Order: sequence, then C-alpha cells, then structure tokens
Amino acid sequence: MNKKSILALIPTRLNSRRLPAKALLPINNLPLIMHVYRRTKLSKKVDEVYVCCDDSKIAKVVKKFGGTSVGDDDRIKRVARRVKQTVNQGHQVVVVVSARSGVTNELIARAKAIQKAPSDREMDVLMTCGEQETIALLCMALDSLDIPAVSRTGWQAGIITEGLHGKARIREVTGGDIRKQLRAGNVVVLAGFQGVNE
Repeated sequence: MNKKSILALIPTRLNSRRLPAKALLPINNLPLIMHVYRRTKLSKKVDEVYVCCDDSKIAKVVKKFGGTSVGDDDRIKRVARRVKQTVNQGHQVVVVVSARSGVTNELIARAKAIQKAPSDREMDVLMTCGEQETIALLCMALDSLDIPAVSRTGWQAGIITEGLHGKARIREVTGGDIRKQLRAGNVVVLAGFQGVNE
C-alpha cells in the first residue's frame, strides 16, 4: 500500500478585519507567516507545507528547501521544476536553500581530521561551502528550464549578524539587490545559514 502524503495548507489573508496585514508583521526580523510556516514544517506528520494567500505582497514567495530536498542532482532538478511552476503562476520567487544532506557533517569531520579544535571563524568559513554549492547548482538547474536565476550568499543579500562565530544572530536584513533582481524577472536563490558582521 502506498503511503499517503499529508499536506498542510496555511490560509493567509492580507486584509483581515481584525488586524490588516497581520501575515507580514515583523517578529524578530521575519514576517509572521514565515514563523507559522517554519513551525508547521517541524511537524513530523506533515510531508509538505503550502501558504495559500490572496495578495501579491504575500505571493512574493519565499521557499525554504532543506538538505534532503536538495540531496542529489535529481532532487535539485525536482526543486527547480517546482520553482518553475511557481514562477509560471506569476509569482516573484526567492528560494532559500541549505547544503545537501550530509555535506555539513562531512565538512565538520574533515575539519576535525585536520585539527581537533578548529577555530570558530574558520569553521564558519568552511560551513558556507555547502550552501554555496547548492545555490550554484540550483541556478544551473533553473537555467536549464529557461528560468533566469541568480545566486546570492548571505552577505550579498545584506544579512547582517552579530560578530559571534558559530552562534551569531541576525541583527538586520537589508536585502542587498534582491528586489532589483526580482523586478528584472530573476529568481533569487539565497544561501541559508549565512550572514556577515560589520
């Protein structure tokens, strides 16, 4: 018997009567809807999460694909096809991706094979490699589907963090040139878990 997929649908109205634009209210530098989306994704019983919205302000879709979603070439191509469907529906898309499944653990193991206690700074530098591989490969996959895409690292997207290596928190998000790229018709593929301090 085939396992049935469980989908979570989050209905989102921009102009609710009680609190207009509630979904876009910033909480710790993220819109409320992103907090709801992330918490829903944590459920072990849910296979897919979709935000159902009624306004283009919310429809500037931000999709988060974790490591298992981009674990190999076929999965990256599958993500690209899903992004293409969203673009073809008329949405502007920012895709946030992680490193491929297992890459982060492999990098940590390699670092510890070189030095038992590597510095937090150099570990941060090393950890960016996994996400940067994924953003480049996903842009290539989108390009092969005739979807224009540009990759951006955390610092290029203006993600400003505290100066604590290994445990920095986001202080500010300026966005870099993301809005300009969206207006130009590009999908922006953003590396997750990255930022830069001043």
